[in-house]
Amino acid sequence: MAASARQWVTIEKDDNRIMIMNIHGLWQKDSNKKDTPERINQSRLVREFLKSRNKRTVVSGDLNLSLNTESMAILEEDTVNLIKEYSIDSTRSSIYTKEERLADYILTSPSIKINDFKVLQYEISDHLPLYLDFSENNETLMVTPGEGFYATQGLGRNEIRVAYVLEEKKLIRAAHLLANAIKQYQKIN
Repeated sequence: MAASARQWVTIEKDDNRIMIMNIHGLWQKDSNKKDTPERINQSRLVREFLKSRNKRTVVSGDLNLSLNTESMAILEEDTVNLIKEYSIDSTRSSIYTKEERLADYILTSPSIKINDFKVLQYEISDHLPLYLDFSENNETLMVTPGEGFYATQGLGRNEIRVAYVLEEKKLIRAAHLLANAIKQYQKIN
């Protein structure tokens, strides 16, 4: 996929695997996020890549696609588009002045349990951050962008905050889940 960038991490626990992938889709001037042969091909390549991994997946990123395109339909063949599922009408901040309000998406395997999904209203760029909370084996690790916890603009931009956990045992487990995710991520970088 020379026309786009992708990163992924596979989180494994026991016999369960889930792949989390971030994609920056092909940007083409004057195409208005509509279908082009290159975008349709890119969607096919992404779908084939996901199938070749044979894992449950979470795909996120700026796909540079409008919601109702053939390119998006190709990606939705084996996934749930959370933008559609949650009736999200914009992933853009007020900094973005063009008419098209969707650019960023999260698509998941149907078997993944979604606890919460929303667009966070942090204006750090023309894209708003997407928040996803999902469970794996009834374990959930909730994190949120760190920037919202600072009064000084720019602080926390590269940080996350783990949600408060009442029991020490669960907090320790959350730290282990996060450590495992980081180790898996570091293997690909």
